[in-house]
Amino acid sequence: MDDNEKRIQLRKEAHSMIDEIGNHLSKLQDVVANATDIATLTLVLNTIEMCNSEAAKILSSPPPADQGDT
Repeated sequence: MDDNEKRIQLRKEAHSMIDEIGNHLSKLQDVVANATDIATLTLVLNTIEMCNSEAAKILSSPPPADQGDT
């Protein structure tokens, strides 16, 4: 697979991940809209913080194409 094909594949995977994140955020929005207690809202906030932490790990790691070269 050449570099262009790798970029195309990574872009497809990124779009898929973005769609999945959007679905999760939509579900969280529904939960928040229907929340009647602090525990539910705390759970939502903790979930968002976890997602942010995972996103930071992904963004700080080298691109997948570079990982196998070492």
